[in-house]
Amino acid sequence: MILRATFGATLEAILDLVAPLRCPACGVELDRAAGCAACGLPGAERVVRQLRRDGDGEFLVFAGARFEGGVRRMVHALKYRQDPAALRLLTNQARLALPADLRWDALVPVPAHAVRARERGWEPAVEIARQVARAHRLRFLPALRRVRSTEPLAGHNRWERRRMISGAFRARRVAGDLLVVDDVGTTGATFLGCRRALLAAGARSVDLLVAALTPPRPL
Repeated sequence: MILRATFGATLEAILDLVAPLRCPACGVELDRAAGCAACGLPGAERVVRQLRRDGDGEFLVFAGARFEGGVRRMVHALKYRQDPAALRLLTNQARLALPADLRWDALVPVPAHAVRARERGWEPAVEIARQVARAHRLRFLPALRRVRSTEPLAGHNRWERRRMISGAFRARRVAGDLLVVDDVGTTGATFLGCRRALLAAGARSVDLLVAALTPPRPL
């Protein structure tokens, strides 16, 4: 495991030298350790931490940044162009939102429907979750399955989104404290659907980590 991690880090450093990544928001060449100095990412002052409640009790929301400006452009670069620079920046930004004393037993990515995943060939939430899990040595647990495809949620209000997402997720048997990972949080309908499925499958608690949180509507 240590050898594999060392090899991966060495390969990444070599790639940065021969084919450096550029920030998808401003075009500046990225520093592997520092990120994008021009955009100020990653930057701890951008993080969002919230305590929320639903019918099943309280849960925590951690977001790397607000979904606006350069962060919005990075999310689009990740979702639609599979940009590795966007993945690195957004993952590192999301990690800054997490507390130092990580207490979760596993990270669970929000899955796309199988048809959508095949069409895109890419699941941003899965990639972010893998990177965060690897960096923090947490278990990566793909415990959720999207059993029903839904129309795009954009343009619908919170209540419409919750109705559309109801029953769309199923979870395999789980236990302990779980952290659901997604790329963007908007109204929270998708997360609440995932949370409900995981709690029904045995989770003790379910919190949320997103790379970006859409203002001003709360989760």
